[in-house]
Amino acid sequence: MGGINELLFNRGRKKIKLKATWSRNPNGSITATIKVVDRGDFPTVNIFGSTSEEPASVAWNLGKGTISAITKTLSTPEEAKQWVSVQIGAIKWKLEHWRSNQVLQAPTPLFLNFRFSKKMKKWLLLSVLMAIIVLPGAYVYKMQSFVNQKPKVEQKVTGKEQLILLDDCEQASNINMWGGLWFSFDDRQHGGSSEVIPTPGSVFQMSPGGAHFKYCTRIVGKVTTKYKWGYIGMGTDLKHSGAPLDLSRFKGIQFYVKGDDKMYRFMIHSQATKDFDDFGYNFRAPESWTKIKILFKDMTQQGWGEPAKWDKSQGEASIYAVKKALCIVWETLGQPQDRVELAVDNIALIEK
Repeated sequence: MGGINELLFNRGRKKIKLKATWSRNPNGSITATIKVVDRGDFPTVNIFGSTSEEPASVAWNLGKGTISAITKTLSTPEEAKQWVSVQIGAIKWKLEHWRSNQVLQAPTPLFLNFRFSKKMKKWLLLSVLMAIIVLPGAYVYKMQSFVNQKPKVEQKVTGKEQLILLDDCEQASNINMWGGLWFSFDDRQHGGSSEVIPTPGSVFQMSPGGAHFKYCTRIVGKVTTKYKWGYIGMGTDLKHSGAPLDLSRFKGIQFYVKGDDKMYRFMIHSQATKDFDDFGYNFRAPESWTKIKILFKDMTQQGWGEPAKWDKSQGEASIYAVKKALCIVWETLGQPQDRVELAVDNIALIEK
């Protein structure tokens, strides 16, 4: 569960609207985001703040016409509270025709409703200072808020399905929104010569040209037969620690893909499988962005490894495997391949 609140800085036709959102991730961390949703004709916005995790000031500079956001994943509600408070409370607005900048902090507190989960059965309040901005020789602007609106769930809803976003790649970071690392891999550990970019072991770089916005994950490379079952791929851990995560609250996963019209395999690497014959699902990657939806009950092992041992009282073997999930991966199918290109974006888990 999470919350959402909009802040409007308004005077006549000049306005900037901010959106503060927060959500509790399945791994227990908190993701908080400050986003400009309507920046009017303000050419520059600077937001300065710090947290216990990042003592140095964080500066956010937007070019003219840019819609951007700051997102932080924090380990506790208190840290999320501090981060959102600092970020919103230390906003510094600047107009091209300003002779100087003056930011006055009013004593009036702004409260944001903050709910994490049904188990907590309580609301937390965030107190954020309202900002009064003085433009020398011009007007006095005031930050207004829609604090009486009922908080919304930080989830995307399609029909009756609720989606929990794992990553939309818009922070251009090698860390997903749950705290896990992105990575690439190839068959060189098996003596192969297949190649993939980003290079395995390097910091995974996001690529421009996302399904809906700026960025996506993307690999390019080639698959050889020096190792008989050559392969390349990419994936992301579900937790920063690499420890297993129980995904049984979800019934499946969806993501957007774009590629070379070849077949690929999506897999959940789990402690339930010992030899990497993981439960997965084969799909084609069209040349234009396409949504892929996979239900966990439809995933199977390929059959070349040891069948997963599972407690039949838990239902399908694939369902049991997601209780011990470590990471998710996308891998090539077939050898050789002179050129491979696969892009993935907007990865989300589907709640039951």
